[in-house]
Amino acid sequence: MTLYWLLVLSSLSSSGSHALGGDDPKPGQVPTDPGQIAHVRVARQALAAAMREADLDSIVAAEAEVRKSLGPFAGVPETAETLTSPGTKAQRPSAADFKKLTARMGSIASGGNDAKNNRMELRNSAYLAIGLLAMAEAKLPDATEYRKQAAVELDYLISKQADEGYFPYPADPIAPPHLQKLAAKVAKENPDKVKGGLIYLAADGAQFDTGCASFALAYGHELLKEERFLQAARKAGDWALDFPLSTNWNYNSFSVWQLAKLAEVTGERKYRDGAVRMARLGVLPGLMDNGRWSDQHNAKAVYHWIMVRGLVALLRVLPGEDPDAKVIHAKTKLAVQSRVEDVLRDGGGNSVHAYVALAEALDFFGPEERWERAMDEIGGISPYSAGVFARREARTKSLGK
Repeated sequence: MTLYWLLVLSSLSSSGSHALGGDDPKPGQVPTDPGQIAHVRVARQALAAAMREADLDSIVAAEAEVRKSLGPFAGVPETAETLTSPGTKAQRPSAADFKKLTARMGSIASGGNDAKNNRMELRNSAYLAIGLLAMAEAKLPDATEYRKQAAVELDYLISKQADEGYFPYPADPIAPPHLQKLAAKVAKENPDKVKGGLIYLAADGAQFDTGCASFALAYGHELLKEERFLQAARKAGDWALDFPLSTNWNYNSFSVWQLAKLAEVTGERKYRDGAVRMARLGVLPGLMDNGRWSDQHNAKAVYHWIMVRGLVALLRVLPGEDPDAKVIHAKTKLAVQSRVEDVLRDGGGNSVHAYVALAEALDFFGPEERWERAMDEIGGISPYSAGVFARREARTKSLGK
């Protein structure tokens, strides 16, 4: 570790954790003590510097100081989740629901009226494509229609891809107010980067939409055998290989997800190695021994499950003899188990990503009775999760019979 790091960590340690006494914080509670807030800010700045160095020991040391600065708030979600009562069975799509989806295809597709009113980002086109491909893979009655529409979505994504390989963000998204303001600020500061209503800027966070689009394109090539989809996915993957690490663990997990899929589809070692590096440096250091990510943003269930999804995708392509396989396997299972116990204790939420990630985890790790019970309580019907549900059901029985 460099002298700079020793000085930074010494300074942080001497300032104390500013942990608050009393009852443990609840989801939705964040630090209010000015000293603690300042300590967290300095610790996160040090983490950002460590991420730029891309040195595992430095990242782990800096993350330890972030946890110390958060005190009892470490691992506590910054917002409270709306949950169903424990034991409540979640809704699952029926054969009739898939027929309704087919009927609505024209409006939810790119350019349709519903899409114009509801689509916030390119990621939603990617998730729609993934769901359609999964439904086609499940060989539902309208599989041919799903394959055709998936290709429409994938071509739409390709049309928006930056020359460098990443995918842009909307300059005027239909999104929560804070995201609208952020997009407006970035667009105002970078007017030359705004083209066709999209911000073409490879800034922190570009991994999110790029990861979704690249995964969808690689999956599309796998099922549809169209070379243009693989070329676009490779272009995005090569961009991700060289993109700097983010202090936002879930951003990095999108790169893990897409690179693992590219490794699976192409068999190329560089994508697998890139996914391992991103997981070891950019995702797992934030995971605590209790199975929660420490910072309050990534402690939220949606991001927790997004990171699990990426790690499971990596485990699928990682040989058991790989030196990193054992630690990634153990930490991923820990992260799943932590949230499963939350669901069984507190109730399930309406989370598409939770359903998909837990389904993928069960497929990889094998039957786990408590995991299956938790999955029964996790809701969230969308084309994405409906596709994963159909694909999973098709492996054991014919849907609708």
